[in-house]
Amino acid sequence: MKVFVNTTGKDDEMRVEILCRQITGEVRDLERYIRNYDGKLIAHAGEDVARVSVRDILYIEAVDSNVFLYTQSGVYETEKKLYELETLLSARDFIRCGKSLIVNIYHIRALRPEITRNIRVTMDNDEILYISRRYAKAFKERIAGGAEHE
Repeated sequence: MKVFVNTTGKDDEMRVEILCRQITGEVRDLERYIRNYDGKLIAHAGEDVARVSVRDILYIEAVDSNVFLYTQSGVYETEKKLYELETLLSARDFIRCGKSLIVNIYHIRALRPEITRNIRVTMDNDEILYISRRYAKAFKERIAGGAEHE
């Protein structure tokens, strides 16, 4: 894949154009990623309603029937279900890591395999999370695949 970046010198809105031989799943994923790049989710912080930038989310966790978005600046509750967020964010930098956990891979600072075959994850905010054995293989493949494309 070749990537070209040009400036117009005008105050026009940024425009992204994808030129391809045919529209494949990879092209659709790229399109979805670009469209959602500066996406925001509506969430609640106590009584306040907030628009949380998807890029700022470190991880998402379901506790009982509540779903929380964790950022450097706070914790927000969303009305979306975990599976809805997984679908919405799968083309981005998020991956399911457990029955109740989705992690933004670009906010991971360190990984360490555990003797239990879980993976210990240290996030940018020093929070420690665990990727369960069930999700570890897909996680490793996603990390390895992401590194090849950078």
